[in-house]
Amino acid sequence: MTVVQAIAAAAHAAGTRVAFGMPGGDTLPLIDALDEVGIRFVLVRDEASAGFAADASAQLTGAPGLCCATLGPGLMNLLGGVAGAFLDRAPVLAITSSYRADRRASYTHMMLDQGALVAATGKAHFTLSAGHAHAEVARALAVATSPRPGPVWLQIPTDVAEGDAGPPVRWPRSDPSPVAVDPARLAELRRPVILVGFGGRHAPIDAFAESLRAPVITTYKAKGAIPEGRGWSAGAASLSPVVDALHQRLLAEADGIVLIGWDPVEVRDHWMPGWPQHTAVFVLDDHVPTDIPCRMDALWVGPLRALVGGVAPGAGRSGWSLADVARHRAAVDAVFEEETFGPATVIRAVQAATPGDVVVTLDVGAHRITASNVWLCDRPDALLQSNGLASMGYGLPAAVAAAAHGRRALCVTGDAGLQLVAGELGTAVEVGGTLVVVVLVDDTLSLIGLKQQRAGRQARGVSFRNPDWAALARSFGARGVMTSSSDAVRAAVTQAFSDGGVTVIAAHFDATPYVRQM
Repeated sequence: MTVVQAIAAAAHAAGTRVAFGMPGGDTLPLIDALDEVGIRFVLVRDEASAGFAADASAQLTGAPGLCCATLGPGLMNLLGGVAGAFLDRAPVLAITSSYRADRRASYTHMMLDQGALVAATGKAHFTLSAGHAHAEVARALAVATSPRPGPVWLQIPTDVAEGDAGPPVRWPRSDPSPVAVDPARLAELRRPVILVGFGGRHAPIDAFAESLRAPVITTYKAKGAIPEGRGWSAGAASLSPVVDALHQRLLAEADGIVLIGWDPVEVRDHWMPGWPQHTAVFVLDDHVPTDIPCRMDALWVGPLRALVGGVAPGAGRSGWSLADVARHRAAVDAVFEEETFGPATVIRAVQAATPGDVVVTLDVGAHRITASNVWLCDRPDALLQSNGLASMGYGLPAAVAAAAHGRRALCVTGDAGLQLVAGELGTAVEVGGTLVVVVLVDDTLSLIGLKQQRAGRQARGVSFRNPDWAALARSFGARGVMTSSSDAVRAAVTQAFSDGGVTVIAAHFDATPYVRQM
């Protein structure tokens, strides 16, 4: 095999079926190699979108995401998307070119110190070599997928891409055997609260919570780890200070906190740690965490499905009741009650018309804070968003990734976020399938404007003009609808999923409720 064929074969063997990127002359051999093994290449309009789409692809499929760009400016544009995958713990292979080794010291056109640039945005970076590429790629995949997962950069020198890859190598991997959780330690608790991060989203949280009789708070990316809006589900943290104050009031009553896959990258600094320092803390994770800012009274490490599922039913005798948790949820829900056509009303109308099997993506902005609390998830990975890096521009590329994998998708975005990546509407149309984009239109950066207001500053640099979203959608070959009421939004979303294809639904709403929601 050649070096690029070795990359394609290894990615395919790991389960990767779609790659995202923008080719340059130096990456053409890679594009051919991907096609040979049956990996679909999706042309994006901006390389950052390729990184976001690869992040979402990894989350949806469990297989490594794959994105690629050419050297120099292509790599520079790709950095933002790969940085998002790094802080959102997504296993991704990020592939770029580099110039031939014998000319690097003297040839400077389009050249930068690419190793220095990528070092901060991945778990590792490798410059592949002829004769050893099989081993290098196998190691890269092992690093990318091991706890905590994340992106690994592969640079392919132009004089190496079609060179011999060397002998095949399978990098050894082993999963740690779980250490059984001591149920007696947890059974002593009378007011336990469970906090679930992204790493714990696929563990049997519902049964665990029932066993301990404990409320469950998740991070935004772990939404759906326990079915929301009922049972022991207490809601999500941690971007709205108003909601977080309610959660932390609940935590103040706890005599023990159980952290499952909890990752501080997902939360704001008022969650450092976010509960009284004297509270006992029990940690379940698939690796030894080194960044949880509190003492640990017990640490159990191993595959989280086995760790969490190993706790016997009825292990706890807590004093919490389901009525206590329901009252807590009602207090959170009250924050998002609106008398106008506000953001929460838009989100509820959209969810009411969205089929349950749809992959939903959120872009970053004020609407995400509201939507992350109002939208209810019954399963993990049903709602994708950028939380670690919290980058605007994530929502639409992530929805394109879902469509590329044959899933119906819904992107909920703000108007500024969609303007950042509007070109990807063309990508969505070319990818095919069903993709609905709901854009909340208020002609301003509402979250930043609210910060200016609370700091006593004038509103400067936050207002902008929007295009005619319906006309813009049509120019890309999609459908476009303008709405300004709950009934109109619900009808438009229902029609869009019935029709299939790509539809952009612009919802002009009242942004004033944001003031009390965050």
